[in-house]
Amino acid sequence: MKYLVIGAGGVGGVLAGLLAKNGYDVSLVARGSHLDKIKSEGLNIISNAFGNFRVKINAFNQNEYNQKPDVIFICTKYYSIIEILPLIKKVSNKNTIIIPLVNGFQTGKKIQEKLDGLTVLEGCIYIASCINKDGEILHTSNHVRIFFGKRENQLVPDEKLKQIETELNLSSIDAKYSSDIKNDTFTKFSLISPFAACGVYLDVNIGEMQKENTRARKVFLNLLYELKNIAKALNLEVSSTLVDKNLEALKEYAPSTISSCYRDYKNNHQTEVENLIYDVVSLAKELNIKALQYEEIAQNLKSRGL
Repeated sequence: MKYLVIGAGGVGGVLAGLLAKNGYDVSLVARGSHLDKIKSEGLNIISNAFGNFRVKINAFNQNEYNQKPDVIFICTKYYSIIEILPLIKKVSNKNTIIIPLVNGFQTGKKIQEKLDGLTVLEGCIYIASCINKDGEILHTSNHVRIFFGKRENQLVPDEKLKQIETELNLSSIDAKYSSDIKNDTFTKFSLISPFAACGVYLDVNIGEMQKENTRARKVFLNLLYELKNIAKALNLEVSSTLVDKNLEALKEYAPSTISSCYRDYKNNHQTEVENLIYDVVSLAKELNIKALQYEEIAQNLKSRGL
């Protein structure tokens, strides 16, 4: 398989780096001085899980890349997707598999609406990583876990998706071609959304959410229970185990971990509050479900200009 990874931040950098390290044909789309460093010196990964390594990788800006990949991983922020649509349209055909690893719920469906005639699956990734400096990614979690799969009525050969699963796993990535991707992506969303919301709202890292009897823990739990009610209304099986699973998942992260949304907020960058927080409020209203904690946080963030 020929892979294209769009976005060289914490997600795309680690994904492309592991594929390249294991000998797969992968190209990386990046930008600015980060791209210049990768071109000149390779991509440096500092990882708790995989040790430190540097790989030479084919790196391009959006205008330079002109190949025809079999698989495209979208690893940008959700708000940046509109910028990369011309590239995806240019290099894709009806056989190209496009997998978004973007924070949000049903992002593949939303992107599909903008890419008529192409095949956009659903996907999600569990990872804690960020750009440490130009050309270097810091990976602090103990794993990289990816779920991807078809939405209902999507016609994609299973053997192609199983090959992607196999090649990711051979690259030390815990990958699963999911037969129930709606549940799997909502499960991920139900961790990252309250993690991001609580962090930005209370100005805290994940360690405060891990501690019993803190305000952050209470807010995090309130958000989880509201997402559980949404999952029930959507008839998702995950609703029965959502709270317990995410409390267990919370333990896997170093206490100093912060969400990319919170990091962007701290650095005065554009954030993903729209798809991680405001979209939940809208969905709850559509389903006629109360989401008082989400509404409180949304109102607070809007008052702060977010």
